[in-house]
Amino acid sequence: MATKMKRFIWTPNVVCQLITVVAALVSMLVGPLAYAGTRPIILKLGYVHVPENPSAVSSIRFGKLVEERTQGRVKVEIYPGGQLGQQPEVFAGVSMGTIEMSNMSTSAIVQFCPEMGVWDLPYLFRDSRHAYSVLDGPIGKKVSDLCLKKTGARNLAYTENGWRHFTNKVRPINTPDDLKGLKIRSISAPMMVEAIRALGANPVPVAWGEVYMALQQGVADGQENPHNNTYGAKLYEVQKYVSMSAHVYNPMGHIINEKLFQSLPADIQKILVDTAQESAVYSREQAIKIEEDCLKQLLGKGMIANIPPDLSLFRDKSRPVYDKFAGQVGGWPLINEIQNVK
Repeated sequence: MATKMKRFIWTPNVVCQLITVVAALVSMLVGPLAYAGTRPIILKLGYVHVPENPSAVSSIRFGKLVEERTQGRVKVEIYPGGQLGQQPEVFAGVSMGTIEMSNMSTSAIVQFCPEMGVWDLPYLFRDSRHAYSVLDGPIGKKVSDLCLKKTGARNLAYTENGWRHFTNKVRPINTPDDLKGLKIRSISAPMMVEAIRALGANPVPVAWGEVYMALQQGVADGQENPHNNTYGAKLYEVQKYVSMSAHVYNPMGHIINEKLFQSLPADIQKILVDTAQESAVYSREQAIKIEEDCLKQLLGKGMIANIPPDLSLFRDKSRPVYDKFAGQVGGWPLINEIQNVK
């Protein structure tokens, strides 16, 4: 005897559930194809540094690798030499989302996030290996996370700027006494200003794009930067002495607007993070050769180099900077934690 089939009732509830299931399946199957067919995501990446700077070299490499690894879904447009503005303006742009990315000195971020100023403490790091261990470890992440919460700018990695050394047109710097009476250009970060003052010089805050003219016109007698910046900006034309004081190791922050970052697919987020961290390592590897080459070029242009015989004299002079700013940059526990990293 044949069984009578029950008639299926298409209620509104059943229809809604069916639509939901079908929509989910379509999204899973078609979504990636639809995304692949859209126009590429354009990320503007601006920085102020000269082409010789290791972070500039790594930024260009970062852009090429991101485009390759996303198969053209993301294109990074590089704007070097301050085309998008000076560093504080660019950081504000990244924070607000009007500029997507930057690779900039952490010193320029201090006015927006004081904790980032901990890296500006003079003689904080023993050497480059110590700096990398701190920056790439939980301490570096902790500082980056604090700044993310305060500014809306995510630091993907700490790239290389390098060790800062004094240059001037008056005399070689062998002891802190040699800095007395000299007008030394400084970035506007309060701690960097105070560090130069503590070492005996008169700090003169000047934007990077105006440094050459300030030195040429006598607004400042000298400045302090890694060799690559000194050479790339042709400061050998207005400076005579380069003194290897290595008073600050200055990293760069490879930053991206957080809202933009969170809006990207997970695979692209991972590519950006991984590629930025690889680029950081690359910038450090390149920095060794770049700094050696740039120092040779500076000497070839007529500058005279010297190594201060006793850097402990400079370290001792720097201690008041720690006392004055420790509370602003995370406190003595953070400073001690950094200095205790092996």
